[in-house]
Amino acid sequence: MKWQMRRPALFTIALLAAACAAPRAAPGDPADWIGRASFVFTGSVDSIGTTPETALLSEADAVIVRIETVHEKPASVRLSEGETVAVQGGGAESLKPGTRATFYATGEAYGRTLALRAVGYEVDDGPIEAHAAKVKMLRSAANDAGLRARAHSAAAVVVGHVTSVQAARESNAIDSEHDPEWHVAMLDVEEGLKGAKSGENLRVRFAASLDLTWARAPKLRADQRGLFLLRKPSDSDDYLLVDPDDLLAVDQAERVRALTAGGR
Repeated sequence: MKWQMRRPALFTIALLAAACAAPRAAPGDPADWIGRASFVFTGSVDSIGTTPETALLSEADAVIVRIETVHEKPASVRLSEGETVAVQGGGAESLKPGTRATFYATGEAYGRTLALRAVGYEVDDGPIEAHAAKVKMLRSAANDAGLRARAHSAAAVVVGHVTSVQAARESNAIDSEHDPEWHVAMLDVEEGLKGAKSGENLRVRFAASLDLTWARAPKLRADQRGLFLLRKPSDSDDYLLVDPDDLLAVDQAERVRALTAGGR
């Protein structure tokens, strides 16, 4: 009888404890977070509050997180172990001081303190090696998914080498500092993975301009070899190569072949 009397009380205590506990993860899927995050790091919550940077962005409190390990960040940003960052959004404000988690975030403001917006987080007290391995696995899967999509949407996917380059003959210059300065490369196909066959010669248009708008676009040169994911505009007979992600090293051909197997 005593046990029967205590069960409801114990059950109520358990429910209250669960309700008060910080969530183990933000709603969502880490596989989605990794695709949207430019910062991924593991750290512990130092405190709850605001910084001058977060105050400019929102009235909501931020969690001040002390970095344990940086898994991913933009190359242009300095961020290292022991530094603190302010994190808002993604449910992070519910975390209590002392909570250790891996955060997936985007940059919001850069000042004395880096202000980030969380797209998700996972609370985990496991070894840092496990965190790092999971982030690496997620990034690899996201990269594969992105490459698969790019290959499927390309008009042609080929391994080849550039035999010549010249300025486009037609007068299509844009009266602007953002003129792409179109050039045409003749591409000799060594292996066609999609849309072209070995031995074909393809005309590939690319932007030779160094203007900021086109600075990252591939600049082809004679004798250059690569794996090309080529687009085909509806209003041109030339293929188009303007996205840096569409020019890969030759050794990526097997990876692309495996990712697109059965989907030609």
